[in-house]
Amino acid sequence: MNSRLFLVVAVLIPLAACSNRTQVPPTVTPTLTETPAPIPTSSTGTPEPFNLSTPAIVIENPPPYTTPTVTPTQISMTSEKVSILRPADGSLVVSPLRVWGQAGPAFQNQFEIRLIGEDGRVITEHFDYLYALPGNLGPYNTEIEFTTPFLAEAARLEVRNYDPIDGKLNHLTSVDLTILSIGSSRTHYTIQGPEKLKITAPLENEIIEGNSVIISGVGWPDTDQPLYVEIINSAGDIIGSGLFKFKPHEIGVASFFEIEVEYQVDSFQVTRIAVYEVSDTIPGILHYSSILVRLRP
Repeated sequence: MNSRLFLVVAVLIPLAACSNRTQVPPTVTPTLTETPAPIPTSSTGTPEPFNLSTPAIVIENPPPYTTPTVTPTQISMTSEKVSILRPADGSLVVSPLRVWGQAGPAFQNQFEIRLIGEDGRVITEHFDYLYALPGNLGPYNTEIEFTTPFLAEAARLEVRNYDPIDGKLNHLTSVDLTILSIGSSRTHYTIQGPEKLKITAPLENEIIEGNSVIISGVGWPDTDQPLYVEIINSAGDIIGSGLFKFKPHEIGVASFFEIEVEYQVDSFQVTRIAVYEVSDTIPGILHYSSILVRLRP
Protein backbone atom coordinates (compact mmCIF):
# COMPACT_ATOMS: atom_id res chain seq x y z
CA MET A 1 0.00 0.00 0.00
CA ASN A 2 2.72 2.38 0.90
CA SER A 3 4.49 1.64 -2.33
CA ARG A 4 1.41 2.48 -4.40
CA LEU A 5 0.96 5.78 -2.54
CA PHE A 6 4.52 6.73 -3.24
CA LEU A 7 4.06 6.04 -6.92
CA VAL A 8 0.95 8.26 -7.15
CA VAL A 9 2.68 11.08 -5.28
CA ALA A 10 5.73 10.79 -7.59
CA VAL A 11 3.50 11.17 -10.63
CA LEU A 12 1.39 14.08 -9.33
CA ILE A 13 4.26 16.27 -8.16
CA PRO A 14 5.69 16.89 -11.71
CA LEU A 15 2.19 17.60 -13.07
CA ALA A 16 1.59 20.19 -10.37
CA ALA A 17 4.91 21.79 -11.11
CA CYS A 18 4.03 22.07 -14.81
CA SER A 19 0.66 23.67 -14.06
CA ASN A 20 2.31 26.41 -11.96
CA ARG A 21 4.72 27.51 -14.73
CA THR A 22 4.25 30.96 -16.31
CA GLN A 23 2.97 30.88 -19.94
CA VAL A 24 5.54 32.48 -22.31
CA PRO A 25 3.99 34.29 -25.36
CA PRO A 26 5.26 33.36 -28.81
CA THR A 27 8.36 35.19 -29.92
CA VAL A 28 7.70 38.19 -32.30
CA THR A 29 10.52 39.35 -34.55
CA PRO A 30 10.77 43.15 -34.27
CA THR A 31 10.90 45.31 -37.43
CA LEU A 32 14.34 46.76 -37.90
CA THR A 33 14.59 50.39 -38.99
CA GLU A 34 17.73 51.09 -40.94
CA THR A 35 19.41 54.33 -40.03
CA PRO A 36 21.76 55.66 -42.73
CA ALA A 37 25.29 55.92 -41.61
CA PRO A 38 26.32 59.49 -40.92
CA ILE A 39 28.56 61.22 -43.38
CA PRO A 40 32.00 61.44 -41.83
CA THR A 41 32.90 65.03 -41.14
CA SER A 42 35.94 66.71 -39.70
CA SER A 43 36.00 68.71 -36.48
CA THR A 44 35.20 71.86 -38.48
CA GLY A 45 32.05 70.34 -40.02
CA THR A 46 33.55 69.94 -43.48
CA PRO A 47 32.79 66.57 -45.09
CA GLU A 48 35.74 64.24 -45.35
CA PRO A 49 36.92 63.17 -48.82
CA PHE A 50 34.84 60.41 -50.39
CA ASN A 51 36.22 56.86 -50.32
CA LEU A 52 34.94 53.30 -50.74
CA SER A 53 33.39 53.27 -47.25
CA THR A 54 31.46 56.51 -47.76
CA PRO A 55 27.70 55.74 -47.93
CA ALA A 56 25.82 56.64 -51.11
CA ILE A 57 23.84 59.89 -51.05
CA VAL A 58 20.78 60.41 -53.26
CA ILE A 59 20.63 64.13 -53.98
CA GLU A 60 17.45 64.01 -56.08
CA ASN A 61 15.38 61.47 -57.90
CA PRO A 62 16.42 60.96 -61.55
CA PRO A 63 13.93 62.12 -64.20
CA PRO A 64 11.84 59.40 -65.80
CA TYR A 65 13.50 57.83 -68.84
CA THR A 66 11.73 58.47 -72.13
CA THR A 67 12.56 57.13 -75.56
CA PRO A 68 12.78 60.00 -78.08
CA THR A 69 10.50 59.75 -81.08
CA VAL A 70 12.41 60.19 -84.33
CA THR A 71 10.49 62.19 -86.91
CA PRO A 72 11.18 60.74 -90.37
CA THR A 73 12.25 63.19 -93.03
CA GLN A 74 9.70 64.06 -95.68
CA ILE A 75 12.39 64.63 -98.31
CA SER A 76 13.51 61.61 -100.32
CA MET A 77 16.52 62.29 -102.54
CA THR A 78 18.15 59.98 -105.06
CA SER A 79 21.90 59.91 -105.63
CA GLU A 80 23.42 62.60 -107.83
CA LYS A 81 23.36 61.53 -111.50
CA VAL A 82 26.45 63.56 -112.37
CA SER A 83 29.06 64.21 -109.71
CA ILE A 84 32.59 65.56 -109.34
CA LEU A 85 34.36 63.67 -106.58
CA ARG A 86 37.76 65.29 -107.09
CA PRO A 87 38.64 68.13 -107.08
CA ALA A 88 36.01 69.38 -104.64
CA ASP A 89 34.98 72.95 -103.89
CA GLY A 90 37.79 75.18 -102.68
CA SER A 91 40.66 73.23 -104.27
CA LEU A 92 43.82 74.91 -105.58
CA VAL A 93 44.90 73.34 -108.87
CA VAL A 94 47.64 73.65 -111.48
CA SER A 95 47.79 72.20 -114.99
CA PRO A 96 47.38 69.34 -115.78
CA LEU A 97 44.28 68.76 -113.67
CA ARG A 98 43.05 65.25 -112.88
CA VAL A 99 39.24 65.04 -112.60
CA TRP A 100 37.20 62.04 -111.59
CA GLY A 101 33.61 61.36 -110.66
CA GLN A 102 30.46 59.69 -112.03
CA ALA A 103 28.03 60.42 -114.87
CA GLY A 104 25.64 58.83 -117.34
CA PRO A 105 23.76 57.35 -119.04
CA ALA A 106 25.16 59.60 -121.74
CA PHE A 107 24.83 60.20 -125.46
CA GLN A 108 27.41 57.96 -127.23
CA ASN A 109 28.70 57.20 -123.72
CA GLN A 110 30.53 60.54 -123.65
CA PHE A 111 30.56 63.43 -121.20
CA GLU A 112 31.99 66.94 -121.37
CA ILE A 113 34.29 68.86 -119.01
CA ARG A 114 34.56 72.63 -119.18
CA LEU A 115 36.77 74.99 -117.16
CA ILE A 116 35.27 78.50 -116.92
CA GLY A 117 37.36 81.55 -115.96
CA GLU A 118 36.24 84.21 -113.51
CA ASP A 119 35.07 86.46 -116.37
CA GLY A 120 32.93 83.69 -117.91
CA ARG A 121 35.32 82.69 -120.70
CA VAL A 122 35.76 79.01 -121.56
CA ILE A 123 39.38 78.14 -120.71
CA THR A 124 39.23 74.44 -121.55
CA GLU A 125 36.65 72.17 -123.17
CA HIS A 126 37.21 68.41 -123.17
CA PHE A 127 35.15 65.33 -124.15
CA ASP A 128 35.87 61.88 -122.79
CA TYR A 129 34.26 58.43 -122.36
CA LEU A 130 32.66 56.84 -119.31
CA TYR A 131 34.02 53.60 -117.88
CA ALA A 132 30.66 51.87 -118.37
CA LEU A 133 28.65 50.02 -120.96
CA PRO A 134 26.47 52.29 -123.13
CA GLY A 135 23.21 53.23 -121.45
CA ASN A 136 24.59 52.90 -117.94
CA LEU A 137 25.82 55.13 -115.15
CA GLY A 138 29.56 54.88 -114.73
CA PRO A 139 32.74 56.46 -113.38
CA TYR A 140 35.13 58.69 -115.26
CA ASN A 141 38.76 59.61 -114.69
CA THR A 142 40.40 62.07 -117.05
CA GLU A 143 43.01 64.81 -117.21
CA ILE A 144 42.70 68.31 -118.67
CA GLU A 145 45.25 71.03 -119.34
CA PHE A 146 44.73 74.78 -119.02
CA THR A 147 46.56 78.10 -119.00
CA THR A 148 45.77 81.35 -117.23
CA PRO A 149 47.41 84.77 -117.67
CA PHE A 150 47.13 85.37 -113.92
CA LEU A 151 49.12 84.01 -111.02
CA ALA A 152 45.82 82.81 -109.51
CA GLU A 153 42.28 82.98 -110.84
CA ALA A 154 38.85 81.95 -109.59
CA ALA A 155 37.29 79.36 -111.89
CA ARG A 156 34.42 76.90 -112.12
CA LEU A 157 34.77 73.30 -113.26
CA GLU A 158 31.71 71.89 -115.05
CA VAL A 159 30.79 68.32 -115.98
CA ARG A 160 28.01 68.09 -118.58
CA ASN A 161 25.95 65.03 -119.40
CA TYR A 162 23.95 64.72 -122.65
CA ASP A 163 20.80 62.61 -122.93
CA PRO A 164 21.23 59.35 -124.87
CA ILE A 165 17.73 59.82 -126.38
CA ASP A 166 17.98 63.25 -128.02
CA GLY A 167 21.61 64.23 -127.42
CA LYS A 168 20.58 67.40 -125.52
CA LEU A 169 22.06 68.59 -122.22
CA ASN A 170 20.16 66.85 -119.43
CA HIS A 171 22.40 67.34 -116.41
CA LEU A 172 25.22 69.60 -115.26
CA THR A 173 27.18 69.84 -112.02
CA SER A 174 30.04 72.13 -111.05
CA VAL A 175 32.57 73.05 -108.36
CA ASP A 176 34.41 76.30 -107.62
CA LEU A 177 38.21 76.21 -107.84
CA THR A 178 41.24 78.47 -107.78
CA ILE A 179 43.53 77.79 -110.73
CA LEU A 180 47.23 78.65 -110.46
CA SER A 181 49.75 79.39 -113.19
CA ILE A 182 52.62 78.22 -110.95
CA GLY A 183 52.87 76.36 -107.69
CA SER A 184 51.46 73.04 -106.52
CA SER A 185 47.95 71.64 -106.29
CA ARG A 186 45.98 71.19 -103.10
CA THR A 187 42.88 69.26 -104.04
CA HIS A 188 40.03 68.18 -101.80
CA TYR A 189 37.85 65.09 -102.06
CA THR A 190 34.12 64.67 -101.60
CA ILE A 191 31.66 61.75 -101.61
CA GLN A 192 28.72 60.84 -103.80
CA GLY A 193 25.84 62.91 -102.43
CA PRO A 194 22.13 63.25 -103.12
CA GLU A 195 20.69 64.98 -106.17
CA LYS A 196 21.12 68.76 -105.96
CA LEU A 197 17.92 69.53 -107.89
CA LYS A 198 15.26 66.85 -108.26
CA ILE A 199 12.02 67.24 -110.23
CA THR A 200 9.37 65.15 -108.46
CA ALA A 201 6.40 66.13 -110.65
CA PRO A 202 5.62 65.59 -113.42
CA LEU A 203 7.19 62.16 -113.79
CA GLU A 204 9.59 61.14 -116.55
CA ASN A 205 7.72 60.48 -119.83
CA GLU A 206 4.39 61.56 -118.30
CA ILE A 207 1.74 62.76 -120.77
CA ILE A 208 0.57 66.29 -120.00
CA GLU A 209 -2.47 67.97 -121.53
CA GLY A 210 -3.54 71.60 -121.56
CA ASN A 211 -1.59 74.81 -121.75
CA SER A 212 0.14 74.70 -118.37
CA VAL A 213 1.99 72.28 -116.13
CA ILE A 214 2.71 72.33 -112.38
CA ILE A 215 6.38 71.58 -111.78
CA SER A 216 7.48 70.65 -108.27
CA GLY A 217 10.63 69.26 -106.75
CA VAL A 218 13.16 69.36 -103.97
CA GLY A 219 16.78 70.43 -103.55
CA TRP A 220 18.91 73.08 -101.93
CA PRO A 221 20.39 76.28 -103.37
CA ASP A 222 23.98 77.53 -103.33
CA THR A 223 22.97 81.17 -103.73
CA ASP A 224 20.18 83.52 -102.77
CA GLN A 225 19.26 84.02 -106.43
CA PRO A 226 15.97 82.75 -107.95
CA LEU A 227 16.15 79.49 -109.87
CA TYR A 228 15.01 79.04 -113.47
CA VAL A 229 12.62 76.54 -115.03
CA GLU A 230 12.27 76.07 -118.79
CA ILE A 231 10.20 73.91 -121.13
CA ILE A 232 12.26 73.15 -124.25
CA ASN A 233 10.95 71.48 -127.40
CA SER A 234 12.84 69.06 -129.62
CA ALA A 235 14.18 71.91 -131.78
CA GLY A 236 15.78 73.54 -128.73
CA ASP A 237 13.27 76.40 -128.51
CA ILE A 238 12.01 77.56 -125.11
CA ILE A 239 8.20 77.33 -125.19
CA GLY A 240 7.64 78.14 -121.49
CA SER A 241 9.70 79.52 -118.60
CA GLY A 242 9.50 80.87 -115.07
CA LEU A 243 11.39 81.79 -111.89
CA PHE A 244 10.98 80.36 -108.40
CA LYS A 245 12.54 80.19 -104.95
CA PHE A 246 12.60 77.28 -102.53
CA LYS A 247 10.15 77.13 -99.62
CA PRO A 248 11.66 78.09 -97.23
CA HIS A 249 14.56 79.66 -99.08
CA GLU A 250 17.72 79.05 -97.07
CA ILE A 251 21.16 78.50 -98.56
CA GLY A 252 22.37 74.91 -98.17
CA VAL A 253 19.09 73.63 -96.66
CA ALA A 254 16.95 71.09 -98.51
CA SER A 255 13.54 72.56 -99.37
CA PHE A 256 10.64 72.15 -101.76
CA PHE A 257 9.60 74.20 -104.76
CA GLU A 258 6.49 74.39 -106.92
CA ILE A 259 5.68 76.54 -109.92
CA GLU A 260 3.08 76.55 -112.68
CA VAL A 261 4.42 77.23 -116.17
CA GLU A 262 2.32 77.98 -119.23
CA TYR A 263 3.30 76.72 -122.69
CA GLN A 264 1.96 76.51 -126.24
CA VAL A 265 2.21 73.46 -128.53
CA ASP A 266 0.41 72.67 -131.77
CA SER A 267 0.97 68.91 -131.79
CA PHE A 268 1.80 65.98 -129.55
CA GLN A 269 5.57 66.12 -128.88
CA VAL A 270 8.38 65.17 -126.54
CA THR A 271 9.76 68.15 -124.61
CA ARG A 272 12.28 68.72 -121.84
CA ILE A 273 11.56 70.34 -118.48
CA ALA A 274 14.75 71.81 -117.04
CA VAL A 275 15.47 73.39 -113.65
CA TYR A 276 18.75 75.16 -113.04
CA GLU A 277 20.60 77.57 -110.75
CA VAL A 278 22.94 80.29 -112.01
CA SER A 279 26.05 81.60 -110.28
CA ASP A 280 26.13 84.99 -108.60
CA THR A 281 29.93 85.26 -109.03
CA ILE A 282 31.26 83.54 -112.16
CA PRO A 283 28.79 83.82 -115.08
CA GLY A 284 27.10 80.54 -115.97
CA ILE A 285 25.11 77.64 -114.54
CA LEU A 286 25.89 76.02 -111.18
CA HIS A 287 23.57 73.04 -111.50
CA TYR A 288 21.17 71.80 -114.17
CA SER A 289 18.63 68.98 -113.93
CA SER A 290 15.94 67.93 -116.40
CA ILE A 291 13.41 65.28 -117.44
CA LEU A 292 11.58 64.39 -120.67
CA VAL A 293 7.78 64.61 -120.81
CA ARG A 294 5.12 64.39 -123.54
CA LEU A 295 2.90 67.40 -124.19
CA ARG A 296 -0.49 67.41 -125.86
CA PRO A 297 -2.19 70.61 -127.05
